[in-house]
Amino acid sequence: MQHLDTEKLQQKYRDYLKFKESEDYDEEYKFDFFQNNTIDLSKTENFVEDFKTLRKNAQNLIPHSIKNNLFINLGTEFEDEIIFSFKKLYDESIDIDQRIQIFEKEILDYSKKSSILKNKDFGKLGFGTTSFLLAIKYPNKYFPLNPVGCFNNFIKAFHFDPKLYKKGENGVRYKHWLHLVKNDIFPELQKINKHISLLDVQDFIYCEFGGYAENNPLKNYWLYSPGEDAQKWEQEKTKNYISIAWEKLGDLSKYKTKKEIQEAYRKYYGENATNNILANYEFSKKISVGDIIFVKQKLKTILGYGKVVKTYYFDDNEKTHKSKIGVKWETLEEFELEDISDIDMKQLPLKTLTNMSPYPDFVQYLLHKFSKNFPKNIMKKTSCETDLLDTKKQIILYGPPGTGKTYNVKTIIQNHSGENYKDLQNEGRVEFITFHQSFSYEEFIEGIKPDLDSNSEEISYKIEDGIFKKIVKKAKKRNSTHYLVIDEINRGNISKIFGELITLLEADKRLGESNEITTRLPYSKEEFGIPSNLFIVATMNTSDKSIVSLDTALRRRFGFVEKLPDYTLEGLQKHIEGIHLGTLLQKINDRIEYFLDKDHLIGHSYFLKVNNISELKLAIFHEIFPLLEEYFYGEEEKIQQVLGSQFFTEKTFDTHLFEKNMHQEDDEKQYIFNKNISDDDFIRAVKNIISTYETA
Repeated sequence: MQHLDTEKLQQKYRDYLKFKESEDYDEEYKFDFFQNNTIDLSKTENFVEDFKTLRKNAQNLIPHSIKNNLFINLGTEFEDEIIFSFKKLYDESIDIDQRIQIFEKEILDYSKKSSILKNKDFGKLGFGTTSFLLAIKYPNKYFPLNPVGCFNNFIKAFHFDPKLYKKGENGVRYKHWLHLVKNDIFPELQKINKHISLLDVQDFIYCEFGGYAENNPLKNYWLYSPGEDAQKWEQEKTKNYISIAWEKLGDLSKYKTKKEIQEAYRKYYGENATNNILANYEFSKKISVGDIIFVKQKLKTILGYGKVVKTYYFDDNEKTHKSKIGVKWETLEEFELEDISDIDMKQLPLKTLTNMSPYPDFVQYLLHKFSKNFPKNIMKKTSCETDLLDTKKQIILYGPPGTGKTYNVKTIIQNHSGENYKDLQNEGRVEFITFHQSFSYEEFIEGIKPDLDSNSEEISYKIEDGIFKKIVKKAKKRNSTHYLVIDEINRGNISKIFGELITLLEADKRLGESNEITTRLPYSKEEFGIPSNLFIVATMNTSDKSIVSLDTALRRRFGFVEKLPDYTLEGLQKHIEGIHLGTLLQKINDRIEYFLDKDHLIGHSYFLKVNNISELKLAIFHEIFPLLEEYFYGEEEKIQQVLGSQFFTEKTFDTHLFEKNMHQEDDEKQYIFNKNISDDDFIRAVKNIISTYETA
């Protein structure tokens, strides 16, 4: 019997409710859709038109099988048969697993018979598709298990047996999910929200374990002062948190917007202190799990840095500084700020809290100070990248985690433009954006946004330019090069974000080129084209998605530059207790590639900061091993083969746990990863990897 960690579940749900009140939450559309949907695919008189309407209204909820016109084509050719298949899917007298199995088989059979599809292999329907189709008919009984990856992340986070939920027939798997949600998750969440629905559960799992997940690889960097002259630092570094005062404001989570905090600050403190208001807003609403906190004292001293592990909470047990954020300190090494005039930062800001992400040069300076052996220029040359950028106008750096993709974007742009990156930023010639699942055309190109008149309180609507349209306008006005950086481009829905403009990216379709193309934008009705002096540099992690699975239209229009681990880097030539770092990394990667592929290798950056055994242990235990757990989830024996048996100990069980007739003497042995081994045993285990490599 599986045990649900109810305390962890409820805390996650509270985090979700808090996030739902934030400006970043953008999932209301799904609740509107289910509330207003009247289409019944088992009773429709025009299947194709109703399905198109359904697909349009559902927006991001629709799975791939629905997006790729499978049902539209089948409805065109076999309308009566498809409607009858939906009648059987919606027949509640039949067990749910049987209904799903029958429905999926019939859809597959019709797709094979279709003259429109011409034997195109769509494979099996995912149960994200079937569960969505069930939920639109019976929203009080079923929920859309989509995106499936978010639900898999939930299973992983709560240590449920993946075999029940990730393997086997879709109908059986969905039946297990229904049981888990209705019998275990739903009752626990009802204790917090008695009006919760099944769609609320889907939204909770999506937001907390997928679409807005805490382990988002893009983080913000913050500079923080622990009170006047760092008076709170000793306490905060010991108890692993940061805090701010302004006690009259109380619990900041009760304020939904920056404007509410501003009004409260004026009320209690009688002034409009912009920096203090911003500090309270960003501290409570903007700092996320995974963000980096640099701690400062006065104007010249850095005290250390850490990673955010818990977002804002209010500690009423404290007399002052009740607003807190949990931090895991990475290093408490102190240093004095040097005169680094080349990055325009001679002293630190006076403010309590400063978002340093807009100052990448200074962030890199601090990271280099804390990781002295991290090379300032990972890439040896950029001629390939710059030549390809000139030819294609847009490139994607792709490869496994830790290979310096995002880090090297700046170098590529500097080499291509021949200008300092910071100067380009100051002139507004570089824009940075991150794609994610909910990122839309309206945010990227243009959209209609509500505008509240503060005097009349009437709402009007205005057309607002997105980030791409803004930089296009800038590039049109000047002949100099402009750059758009897109991080994690594979996480976005390319067709949805670029829309009809994807064709305009091609080099010969740019303004002034031989095959120039323009189009009329849907909201502003403006004629739109892309100038030749605008370049796009994007990145993607292949461990998230293979390059092969990228949108075809995207692949045709971008040039691709692969970034793999570089074992020849100077930082990997170190010997730690006789262990050559480059050889160790290469051996680990050889084994990973044997089981998986090169998309899942370990990048060189994980070992570049290693200078002693303690740091090597940290890298393997807390960076490499978690990655391997992700790569080989549910296949622990492969992790043992990658790292070697000396890192594992046999898991023992109390033989009195079971009745005699239930205890299997010949059960397969189980092993656990041992993070508590001594330095000597650790050195032997690592050397065993290398010696095996050298004698192989």
